[in-house]
Amino acid sequence: MAPWLRVKTVSSEKLRYLKNGSSYEKYPNTPASEVPDANETGHWVTKQASPGLYGVDKYGLMTDPVTCVSFGAVLSCPNRFSDREMVALGFTSFPPPAPDPCITQVLSLQSELNSLGVQIRSIEAQYPRGIPSSIYDSYVAMVNQYNSLVSRRNALPCDAS
Repeated sequence: MAPWLRVKTVSSEKLRYLKNGSSYEKYPNTPASEVPDANETGHWVTKQASPGLYGVDKYGLMTDPVTCVSFGAVLSCPNRFSDREMVALGFTSFPPPAPDPCITQVLSLQSELNSLGVQIRSIEAQYPRGIPSSIYDSYVAMVNQYNSLVSRRNALPCDAS
């Protein structure tokens, strides 16, 4: 078992958490209707992105409604707790989320696309009336490479937003 993971036994009484500045206080007898950002089942109704989480995971597991994304035949739903949820569960320290290889690949491709897009737009701005034949082949190769990268990024079954 990881040294940072603590297993706690909690009574069947539901604990509610109220946000108080930057800390959370437990209110075991507070109705869910009085808990900010929680509905009657204890799920978050306000989506709050967690640093280091991307795509469907960026809001955590306990939002209402849960947002899933379909990538063709692949259905992707949240599978990681957000920082807000970890604090609400009583954890005071926890490791950052492990990098998702798919998200890492999307971010890398996006970086390449941004760089290549700047080069393409620069050529187009420099020659608004038409690109000279001396650099046209190079320009077409960059556009083809850009389109290929977009296709690769769009084919990945994850969302890095």
